[in-house]
Amino acid sequence: MSIAKFKVDKAFNIDIEEQYRNPEYELFVEKESTIAQNGLLQVFTLKSKDQSLPRFVGRWDQNKEVIDIDMYDRGRTKPSLDFKKGTPGYSGHHPKRISKDIRTFQVSVEIPNVVIYTGLITFNINWGVDLFEQVSLQATLSHFTQRRTWWKRLFGF
Repeated sequence: MSIAKFKVDKAFNIDIEEQYRNPEYELFVEKESTIAQNGLLQVFTLKSKDQSLPRFVGRWDQNKEVIDIDMYDRGRTKPSLDFKKGTPGYSGHHPKRISKDIRTFQVSVEIPNVVIYTGLITFNINWGVDLFEQVSLQATLSHFTQRRTWWKRLFGF
């Protein structure tokens, strides 16, 4: 039995229209991004020149069909919950989608008293297919042993 699973495996034609970027930050975008082994499809990164400031990663969330932006504090591997939950002063985890025909999002990233970035991001996604083949084998083994009694041996039966 074959099983096909469709999933997004690539973002391409990534186009950024920058409206404001904090001078402490650099924006990193590739024209094409493929899905990582951990399943994340990263679209862009905002990194500070100052290592004490957080970095931001924009990734595609296929379940909700949106861009999620995660904030990582210095030295942390897990995203900041303050940013994700929108704790007062933090905003930008879910950019506003302004076009459904093409994937265009209004990105606005802020931390308390600091605007980090505002701009538009537009991109395409590629759907890939994972195929799984299931093979089932069945075997039967029979063995019969005939027991001969003493009288069968004696008379040749």
